[in-house]
Order: sequence, then C-alpha cells, then structure tokens
Amino acid sequence: MKIEEKINKVWKELDSKKRICMFGECKEEAIKSHVLQKNGILKQISEDNHLIQLAPSNAFKMEETGIHQFKKTGINEGAAPV
Repeated sequence: MKIEEKINKVWKELDSKKRICMFGECKEEAIKSHVLQKNGILKQISEDNHLIQLAPSNAFKMEETGIHQFKKTGINEGAAPV
C-alpha cells in the first residue's frame, strides 16, 4: 500500500470517529452541523456561495505550499476534518 493510500485510510477512519457536540452543555453525539447558519451569516459573508478556508496542505506538497493553504470552499461542503 502506498503512503498516500495509508494517509487517506487514516483520514477516513478519523472522519468516521464519533465525537461529542461542542455546543454549550450538550453531551450528545456531534452531527457535523454548521455552528453558523448557512442562510444566516455564512450567506452574508460568502461570494457566490463560497468562502475562503484555511486548510492543511497536502503532506507531499508542503515544501511548495507551506503547512497551510487557503482554499475556496462551498458553504454546503462543510468544514475540513478535525
């Protein structure tokens, strides 16, 4: 298995891991919802339904792009894995 395939496998495992909601005193399972409403503030600060997100760079391209890069993301796509 190539290193990129191994990394992708780990990312998928992390993404499928159950997490606890971070809202207030809630102790339920997180449902990957936006904390900010899509039709509220996100729509107001978006351009053509897109935002600029600071995302980690591809591990194999960090010398070229740095540790993080700015990425155009649709407001319906959600956030990057945490």
